[in-house]
Amino acid sequence: MAPTAEQDGFIVLAVLWAILALWSNPVSSAILPPNPLPPSNPRCVDNPSWSTPIFLPKNCYTALARFSSQEVEKHNTRPFEFIAPRTRPLTPFDSAATPRKYFYETCTLAIVMLDFFDPRDLGLESWTTFSPRDIATFADVAAVALRVANACLSKYSPTPSTVTGDNIMPVGFRSDLGFGSAGLTGSIGVFFFATDSKMEQKLRAGISSHGVVQAFNLSTEADGVR
Repeated sequence: MAPTAEQDGFIVLAVLWAILALWSNPVSSAILPPNPLPPSNPRCVDNPSWSTPIFLPKNCYTALARFSSQEVEKHNTRPFEFIAPRTRPLTPFDSAATPRKYFYETCTLAIVMLDFFDPRDLGLESWTTFSPRDIATFADVAAVALRVANACLSKYSPTPSTVTGDNIMPVGFRSDLGFGSAGLTGSIGVFFFATDSKMEQKLRAGISSHGVVQAFNLSTEADGVR
């Protein structure tokens, strides 16, 4: 089957990316085109479905640190073509299948192509479209994850107070979570959400019929499928 016009355009962008990468060795996220989501990238999310009562924000920073030691140090600035399930790679770069989950205790760092979601579920306009493939380095992904963590995990939103008889439980607080995008076309979603949250369950259910979730248990710093 001949490539479509959209695929041809992506291949041209990939070739240009490769030329820039060779010219400006080592590769850095600075040579990538502007992300399509600024100035709202990263996007913080105050939604109970992304969290759980036992979620600890500090676990996300540990997950990110171990992700960096496991993926960034291993692959350095080597570019990959991140692809959605049932998507054929189009470039000479090695491919990285998504979704990919890196979880440490109560926090999950997930790499999911943004075309998996209904844009409205992410607070984007309904006409927003993303590619099922994109090019980035794991260092680019880590940089986006750090921006999300620094922008969102320090925000705390009040939880509703509860009334039981004559007793009023005080208002509690939960940390925001969120996501950003990486890649040549900004189609690689980089997410933080609570392990076993409704968001993660939705991801598992939605992807089960399309492919395998690449899962890495960072609690033991060893691969483990959830």
